[in-house]
Amino acid sequence: MDEPTTPRDRPAAPSRPRLDRLALLVLLSLAALIYQGYQGWIALGLDDTNHLETPLALATARQFKDGPSTLYGPFSGTHPEVLIHAPLYYRLAAGTAFPFVRLGVNALQASLFGGRALSAIGLLLSVIAAWKLARLDGLSLFAGAVASLLIASSPVFGSFGFTVRPDTLGIGLQTVAFGLVLRSLQKDSGPSLGRLVVCGIFFGLTACIKQHLIVAGGLASLLMMARASQGRVAWWKVLVGLGSGLVVIGAYYGAEQWVTRGWMWRSVYELPSRLRELAPASWTHVRTVFLEVAKRGLGEIALAAAVLLVGGRRALSGTKIDAALVAIFAAETLAMVPLCLASEGAYVNYAMPSVVWASIGLARALDRITTGPPLGARRWLPVLAAIVLMLRSLQLVIIAQTSRQDDLMVLADLLRDPVVAATPARGRYFVGKPQHDRLYGAVDLAHDEWLYRSYEQAEMAEPRSEWLKNRIAGPEADVSLVIVPSSTEEVGGFVPGISLALPDLGYEQIQQYGQYAVWKRVR
Repeated sequence: MDEPTTPRDRPAAPSRPRLDRLALLVLLSLAALIYQGYQGWIALGLDDTNHLETPLALATARQFKDGPSTLYGPFSGTHPEVLIHAPLYYRLAAGTAFPFVRLGVNALQASLFGGRALSAIGLLLSVIAAWKLARLDGLSLFAGAVASLLIASSPVFGSFGFTVRPDTLGIGLQTVAFGLVLRSLQKDSGPSLGRLVVCGIFFGLTACIKQHLIVAGGLASLLMMARASQGRVAWWKVLVGLGSGLVVIGAYYGAEQWVTRGWMWRSVYELPSRLRELAPASWTHVRTVFLEVAKRGLGEIALAAAVLLVGGRRALSGTKIDAALVAIFAAETLAMVPLCLASEGAYVNYAMPSVVWASIGLARALDRITTGPPLGARRWLPVLAAIVLMLRSLQLVIIAQTSRQDDLMVLADLLRDPVVAATPARGRYFVGKPQHDRLYGAVDLAHDEWLYRSYEQAEMAEPRSEWLKNRIAGPEADVSLVIVPSSTEEVGGFVPGISLALPDLGYEQIQQYGQYAVWKRVR
């Protein structure tokens, strides 16, 4: 890689119309507006923005009812909201919801708002940090805008910017911190102690929000140690600054371990370490995740291919900043492999950090090739790729909305059924659909089936064969309708966690609405 250049060192841009750059900005803006506009519109409604958002919102809201010590259990029929994420996001979400709860807003609704607001802030932090990172070495506003728009329009991010989940907040903080480290690479004098301390604290907070987000902090530490070995920054500054992150992690997790009476460690670290045996994945799962990421990022891949085809060596050349971006993109992508092998629950959200770094690097490469020597008609190839990207975003939104609308129409027919309508919400249990239990059924039965099963296998939660069976078929059962997602061809009905089929529990199927089989307790 070449040494950093200043705007004065760079060749003057040719005096030709920038219609290609304008077209790229318009197309990427449309893609971002389509995708994020749709996700924001969903977030303003009553439904979940993500399939398993309700259990996480319930875990957040539970803190208002039973206190902060119960965030991680013990898990039982009265507390089925199992959690595996680090605690800080859920504490912050409860803190954001607190003023609304004091004003009389339902704790669950306030938690949904608070959690979604934090995720939106995290996405915004990522976008702003990407803007600044893309412009390092004196690159143009165009580079910053492209980087931001690529992240905002990425289908890999999906609804996470408006979902009660910690991913985007953690990614936002680590992107800001890594950006501060990269700026120090431009200075011979090295970073100040204050900047290193801020970076260390941000990386520490990131690990307290999502425990696997440690790659950026690790690489930043290596970069700073390399600077120290060259004599460009004092070793004590590096140790004190980045060591502050370890202090944050140790102090915060220690406090949480005390508050939760030891349950935090069991949920955040002990259970994940056992998932390889409880919910083992394979290389087939790794391939599935990477293929899904590629399918969702088809437009971005097309744009990257166009930039390489048009720009050649000019697209690949860069500075120390670009070399660091390539390194962290490679590291984050490689880190996905053990994460996906560790559990069958790993999915495309693990690719979100890679998308951030790829977007920044792609934006910088696109800026270089469009400000260098004239490209002739070739300059329109990235524009064609951007059209593919925009149309892909539109296609995914249409697919998502069509699926959501079809499900809502079937659900409306189901809820109009005389038997279903006459049954109180507490008497209905939607199997595997916690969002429907929150809105139309027994909300206290809503839980993450896959994760609860892992807790059961680890003997860290009360078996559903006891508490769930008692709720739907025991002497004091208060559930009389069980709605199971199943086809008409399937024989019998089963509830995860209970070995007996619904007919053996005294139920018979009375109706089928689309994918939903309605079972009624008759004895």
